[in-house]
Amino acid sequence: MFIKPLIEVAFEIRFTPKSDLSTKLLLEANKKFSNIIRVANLEGLKIPEEVKNHQPDLNFIPSYKVISENFSLLISNGSLVVLANCLTEQYQGWDKFKLIIKEITDILNENKALEGINRFSLKYTNLFEEDYLNKIKLSFDIRLGNKNITSKENFNLKSEIEEDNILISTSILSKIGLENTCDITGNKTNKVGLLLVIDIIKGFEVYKEFDVAPEIEKLHTKVSKQFLDIYPDFKGE
Repeated sequence: MFIKPLIEVAFEIRFTPKSDLSTKLLLEANKKFSNIIRVANLEGLKIPEEVKNHQPDLNFIPSYKVISENFSLLISNGSLVVLANCLTEQYQGWDKFKLIIKEITDILNENKALEGINRFSLKYTNLFEEDYLNKIKLSFDIRLGNKNITSKENFNLKSEIEEDNILISTSILSKIGLENTCDITGNKTNKVGLLLVIDIIKGFEVYKEFDVAPEIEKLHTKVSKQFLDIYPDFKGE
């Protein structure tokens, strides 16, 4: 047997804006997408611009959350994060999700509002529920001395591997409780099990207008390979 453990897919692009950008990006997103349900104001709006100028990391704190039928979008002065919740059917497969990413990154290219791109990343969050852990085989081993650590015990494992100038970050945590909230309805789903997070990060030294499609395909290929290395019996996307 195999299960589909995917909880959420997230694409993030971080950049250096030329000016206060979050409100402009919100307006552009409203123009581009017709199926927006609502917009929520977030913590980043409360931080004065002069404070953000002196503490650049604060530019990554989201000012708005745009909620659509098939994605959610976090907007800050220094980043855009595209989210798709797999438990609420926001995520409808990679082929559709990558088109959303392209439409959103096109906003940046069209407005030429950036000093530079710092990085972009693709993150897949998976949770293998405890009821299934004894029925499937995951391919990783943890050993302390002569003792094998199994998924029945508490552990927190993280690895970072650089490959082709791309960072592959993998986190595996056992006995994790996760609350998943639907952005559209507010309904909550609780799960407990083994959490697997694969985050593929690509950095840029300088900004240039780019075609995002081949770049994100490279990230998706590496996510898929890492996932199948850990869960080789999986059949599906």
